[in-house]
Amino acid sequence: MKMNTRNLDLSLYKSLIEADFTLLNVLKSKTNPYVQQDIQLTVKHTNTVNILETVKSIKQLIRMIQFLQKQKSPCLHIIVENRQHYFLLKEFFAVYPTKFSMDLQNSFFLKAKSSSNATQMLFSFEKHSSTGNNRILKRLLLKNIFLINKVNAKLENNNKGTYKMYNDLLDFKKIIFLAVVLNEASFLKA
Repeated sequence: MKMNTRNLDLSLYKSLIEADFTLLNVLKSKTNPYVQQDIQLTVKHTNTVNILETVKSIKQLIRMIQFLQKQKSPCLHIIVENRQHYFLLKEFFAVYPTKFSMDLQNSFFLKAKSSSNATQMLFSFEKHSSTGNNRILKRLLLKNIFLINKVNAKLENNNKGTYKMYNDLLDFKKIIFLAVVLNEASFLKA
């Protein structure tokens, strides 16, 4: 049975809401285009991300994974700064491996493939804007890593050629949601 694209889009929206991926713990500012609205739940204020921007970012991530899967020797580098998130993702990908080689690390000392024809992608769960650092970005480009996608809650004026998903990753459900997206995207037909 084929699922049409409308049902697929609606299931993506539903999954975003169920995973609490749209809820943020950062304060809303007038200049932040990613934060959509302020919701007051009893005493605590909660913000939500702009769902259309989030869906666009997730679709970009899926397309990057599909592009990577078409290549001869693809490699996905995942960098996680939080140690708990690192061990959670390590266990997740041990049980549910992706179709291509993956390198999960908790620092920016990448062990890039030595082959110059390997297509490599970096996906970074970061608290701070590490990939925004010129020195780190230059090191990534020297190791032939041109596809960079990062997730953080820092508003940046210049993303320096990287794809960005605006969200704070304080909740385990958000980490697991992104891990499932990465895993499922690796099995989609490109």
